[in-house]
Amino acid sequence: MTTTETDVLATIAAGCAAWAADNAAAFVADNADNAAATLPGAHLPNRDAIHATMVNTSATSPQGSRAHHRRRQVRFVTSDTVVVTSAVRFAGQDEPAEHTRTLDTWVLARRDGRCWVEVFHSSPAQAAG
Repeated sequence: MTTTETDVLATIAAGCAAWAADNAAAFVADNADNAAATLPGAHLPNRDAIHATMVNTSATSPQGSRAHHRRRQVRFVTSDTVVVTSAVRFAGQDEPAEHTRTLDTWVLARRDGRCWVEVFHSSPAQAAG
């Protein structure tokens, strides 16, 4: 069985719904054990580190923040490995604001019959100035 765009987007949507609900356990449920996340100023080397960061930052993150699925590209590197780009919008925004907009890259792979987040990278859309 190969990965479909629907599988990939459902996996990302589940993580994004968990983020909006401040549910750290659900947020990492589809992350591989060795998933990595690179955020401005931080590299999280595995699922446990991603979970711990989600728990520690949920109190300070904007309530109601949510991922906005404006896909720039869904690219199948192989039949089971996919690269997706997206952006984030925060509570009260209809579209991502220029000062908070990020360029996010997800790498997902199908293994053991599931679609797993392997790598997530987020960077500001605008260079600091």
